[in-house]
Amino acid sequence: MTSQILVVEDDPDVRSLIVAGLTVMKYHAIETASGKEAVEIARTQRPDLIILDLMLPDMDGLAVAQTLRKDEDTRRIPIIINSARAGVANVVKGLDVGAVDYVTKPFEVMELMARVQAQLRTASERKDPPKVIVHEGILLDRTRRTVSCAGRRVDNFTEKEFAILYQLIYNSPQPLTRRQIFERIWEMPYNSESRNVDVHIRSIRMKLGPVLSRRLMSVKGEGYKFI
Repeated sequence: MTSQILVVEDDPDVRSLIVAGLTVMKYHAIETASGKEAVEIARTQRPDLIILDLMLPDMDGLAVAQTLRKDEDTRRIPIIINSARAGVANVVKGLDVGAVDYVTKPFEVMELMARVQAQLRTASERKDPPKVIVHEGILLDRTRRTVSCAGRRVDNFTEKEFAILYQLIYNSPQPLTRRQIFERIWEMPYNSESRNVDVHIRSIRMKLGPVLSRRLMSVKGEGYKFI
């Protein structure tokens, strides 16, 4: 099935450029120059991904993202912000309201298409991850929510502890940032002051025991990884 991409951009030239790139990639583009209309389209048509400008004439793009994240029907739609607002502060603000990526203008169309493709692939993997993972002697059963190591059952994982461990092992050896862990497990925008992820990691380590817990490593400035 062809993926549907909602392009929210008030500059007709930029919008045409993005739509042309999506067409080359065999995606179906839905276009609008209005933030309010974008919210309505997202609710009624449920696109697979949204490319969102911030400086819109009727509703700021950040407000669009916040509105979509608060709605149960649209909160899981990946949003890539594509904006002339550069700088770390603007990127952080965009990611804090729930965007999965941030591309500043001017931009290369094919780079934007690569980011679209990567986010669609990630979203697809999240929809249907494997029910059982076997990793270096550790077995995780998502259906039963059980963890076993060398045939020994490791019990008492809460739902979120199991989900975090599953994500870390599923992504091994690549690290996951605190933001990625939080937004995948809690499914809401990340609050940098929250210690939820660290508290759960500490509990997971205690339950894994002294040997296995060494494999759940902290990555300075990033988050955590399972080796």
